[in-house]
Amino acid sequence: MPPADDPASAVPENNLSTTEQINAQMLLQADKAFQENFDLGEYRVTRLSICQGTTKEIAQQLDGYSLGQIISSVSREVLSKKGPPPWLKAKGVANPTPCHYLPVVIVMKLPTEYTEWVPKNEQKEGESPIAFKSLDPKNERVLNGTYKSKGGRFDPGPNNSAPPITAGINYMVLPFDEETKLIKEGFAVNTFARTSYPTGTLLTTQIQNRRAQKVFPWNTVYYLYTTPKPTKKGITQIWQVAYGGLVKDICPDLQSMAVQMAVDLSNPETGRTMMETILNAVELTTDHDEDATPHGDGALDAELAGAGSTEADEAFGDGTKQAF
Repeated sequence: MPPADDPASAVPENNLSTTEQINAQMLLQADKAFQENFDLGEYRVTRLSICQGTTKEIAQQLDGYSLGQIISSVSREVLSKKGPPPWLKAKGVANPTPCHYLPVVIVMKLPTEYTEWVPKNEQKEGESPIAFKSLDPKNERVLNGTYKSKGGRFDPGPNNSAPPITAGINYMVLPFDEETKLIKEGFAVNTFARTSYPTGTLLTTQIQNRRAQKVFPWNTVYYLYTTPKPTKKGITQIWQVAYGGLVKDICPDLQSMAVQMAVDLSNPETGRTMMETILNAVELTTDHDEDATPHGDGALDAELAGAGSTEADEAFGDGTKQAF
């Protein structure tokens, strides 16, 4: 999502000459005209994506890309950096293992998506890989196609089969550069699905716990990072999260932007429609579809059947436990 504020509006008028004030007003007028003609449906919303083995840049062995990097689904730009985890260094952990990480301001919890994907061997170029999608957890197709632990009725049965519906926990975030404090790609959507689903539940739990302490989501910074996870099909890269601190202490200039977007998304008359429009405009990624494994064998979802706290802890490992 593009930033809403024009830099000219942030300059106090008493610091500007008369000519500069006129020019600033003209720029604001031009920006207003642009926004009046702007339709969110025409905007491609970034979904943060993990470089998996099947990501095209990895498959084609393009320079500058490696497994586990966090990239934009729109520009394909690498947004993460690799280095010792700052949250572990801050805790005094000696020589923490480097990882790919990206700091983000948490803006809003978006509706959970329930998606049925066209099997890989049936997908056709130029056609949507989605067979069905809903934001309604009470939809009959959703209820019949999701695990009981996710509010559905699906029973994997003796064959430990995978459910047809993939649940994706969505957050709107504001990625930024840790050194310059400048935003990267504007507002973006991050989806925790399949193997990364427990990470999404952990993030939601942490945010809710902090809300009880009067620390609201848009006032917090989290680090998104990735770790490899062995599966029956090989190695897949999954999302992890770590609390980074308060926006006001880390990147105070971004707080008003995050708060304004949170206010817009929570508008009782237009907020829900805006959220749905954003999710309809968001780019698809490989990792929130299948975690880069062949569709339909059930290996990954079967591992997480029930998605209880024990399984979530196993999926995260000691590094993530330390992070929180």
